[in-house]
Amino acid sequence: ITAVPANLTPPLASARTVLPRPQTDGCHASFAATKPRAGCVYGDATAKRTVVLFGDSHALQWFPALDRLGRSDKFRLVSLTKSSCTPFTVSIYNEALRRLYRECDTWRSRAIATINRSHPDLVVLSSLTGDHGLDGGGAGFDQAWASGAARTVASLRQAGTRVAVIDDTTNPGQPVPECLAGSLGDARACDYFRAGGQFPQDRRAAQQAAVVAAGASAVDPTP
Repeated sequence: ITAVPANLTPPLASARTVLPRPQTDGCHASFAATKPRAGCVYGDATAKRTVVLFGDSHALQWFPALDRLGRSDKFRLVSLTKSSCTPFTVSIYNEALRRLYRECDTWRSRAIATINRSHPDLVVLSSLTGDHGLDGGGAGFDQAWASGAARTVASLRQAGTRVAVIDDTTNPGQPVPECLAGSLGDARACDYFRAGGQFPQDRRAAQQAAVVAAGASAVDPTP
C-alpha cells in the first residue's frame, strides 16, 4: 500500500493551520519575549511528577506526543519554548531581526533558573541544529555549539534533574504535508535521502557526545 492514509490527524487540508496548544495559548514565546511565561502546564496538571519541555520550535514539535503521554502516564507537562531560541548556551544570529538574538540569551538563562527552582523529574530538550545565520557558520562553530549544549545540560544536572536531549529531526527539504497532499495516490513521491536530511552531521555528532558527557541521555529519533 503506497497511498496516503485518509485518517490523518490533523487532516492534510488543515495541517498548515493546526498549531500546538502552547502557540494558541500564548505559551510559546515570541522573538521579543525575555521572560518565560508561568502557568503553561499541560498533560495531567494534577499529577505529582513533572516533565519540562525546553527549547525552540523544534522542541515544540514534540509537545503533542508529550502532552498525550502526560495524560496517559500521569505527569504534569510544563512547556518552556521560544521561537528560534536554542536551549543550548550559545549566542546565535536571528535572520528576522538581522542581529544577535540577545532576547534568546536572556530568556534562556531565566528559563534555566525557573526550571532549577521547580526541581522537575525530567527536562526534555531539543533544538534546530542547522543554519543559525551569520553566527551559525565558520570554523569552530560546531564545537562551540556542542560546548553550549553541555553547559545547558550541566546547569540543569547540578540541581539533580534528569535531562534528555532529543536530536533534531531530519530535514526533508520540502513541506511534507504539501507534498503528500499533491501525491495522495503514492506517498513515495515525497521520499528523501535520510543522510542528507541530517545535515550538519558533524554538529549533530558533536552535540550527542557533549550532552552524554555532561550527564544527559541522547535520543536519536531518526531510526
